[in-house]
Amino acid sequence: MGLTWQPTWGEGGPNFILVRTRDPSVDPESETIGRIMLFRPIGSSTDAWKWSLTSQARPVGFNKQGFPTSGSEDTQRGARDALVAAWSQEEAFRAEVRADPRFGEMSVYMRGFIENGQPTPAKWSRDPT
Repeated sequence: MGLTWQPTWGEGGPNFILVRTRDPSVDPESETIGRIMLFRPIGSSTDAWKWSLTSQARPVGFNKQGFPTSGSEDTQRGARDALVAAWSQEEAFRAEVRADPRFGEMSVYMRGFIENGQPTPAKWSRDPT
């Protein structure tokens, strides 16, 4: 499973999403981890690169250390680096949760999210089978 950058829109442009490929036996569709976009504030003559982590786990009963999940950078590279750093912290948190004895007591939906990431829209269902 790896991370790749893809244009947000098919025709290209300055905005990107960070995508994680998954184990095809679990889910052949990739997971969107976050995005960066070019932004020019009203009245400003300079651009900013906004970034946000969109795939975040928040299981009840687990203390998650706070870390930035969105922000603004002066350069595209800075925004990319910040998003990848946030994803690394999210992955470390998910690993801690998987190692916790309470992991097996979580709902099938939350365990799936922790193990496999955010489901694709077509997979949002109340039927866990």
